Amino acid sequence: MARCPSRICPEAWNANVEQRLGIRPTNDVEGCLQDIHWAVGHFGYFPSYALGAVIAGQLNEALRAERPSLDAEIAAGQFGGVMDWLRDNVHGVGARLPIQELMQQATGKPLTASAYLRYLEAKYLEAP
Repeated sequence: MARCPSRICPEAWNANVEQRLGIRPTNDVEGCLQDIHWAVGHFGYFPSYALGAVIAGQLNEALRAERPSLDAEIAAGQFGGVMDWLRDNVHGVGARLPIQELMQQATGKPLTASAYLRYLEAKYLEAP
C-alpha cells in the first residue's frame, strides 16, 4: 500500500474500523472524514461535546427558572436578559471556578445529567 500524504490514510482508517468494530465504511464521508476531529486524531473532543451538552442543559433549566418569559424574549429578538444572566452566572466567574463550583453557584445544584436527560426526553420522546 502506498504511503498516504495525510496524517490519517483513509484505507488504514477503514481497515482499523473493520478490525475493531466489524464494519467497513463505504466511503470517506462514512469513515475518517465524517468529522474533522477524527481526520486529525483529536478524539478527546467527543467526550467534551457530551459534557458541554450536559452543562448547557443544566444552565438552560436554571436560566428558564429565573426568566419564565425567555421564549417570548427570544422570539422577539431580545437577548439582553440571556446575556445578562450568562455574564452574572457563567462568564464572570467561569475561569476562576472549577466546573462543579460554577454549576453549584449558577444553578443551585451540583453538575448532573438530569436536566439534559429531561431535554432529550422532551425533544425526542414526547409527542409534539
